[in-house]
Amino acid sequence: MRAPSVLTGIFAVILIGTVQTQAPTASIRGRVVPWNAAVNVWAVSDADTAHGVIQNGEFNIRKLKAGHYRLIVEGRRPYKVTTRPNVVVVSDTSFVNVGDIMLDQ
Repeated sequence: MRAPSVLTGIFAVILIGTVQTQAPTASIRGRVVPWNAAVNVWAVSDADTAHGVIQNGEFNIRKLKAGHYRLIVEGRRPYKVTTRPNVVVVSDTSFVNVGDIMLDQ
């Protein structure tokens, strides 16, 4: 008779642990120069890929997990794709400012 109560307790612990897990809130921020030269920006890692919105040359890629990312900025013609390797997000709640990303023609 005790087995169902033990199993119920284990299930409750697993359920509570799952509910308390929070989604990552880390972000990578920066600015594209010239401000109107970029179309898209991505952060890519082995375990995560995220897209950011560029507004007036500034971008913010949100909801990232901790890890090492490669930042990819897609330039608008005649500008080229620019990458910045090894952008490190140290925790699920931090933000990294990569500063200005200069796009070449």
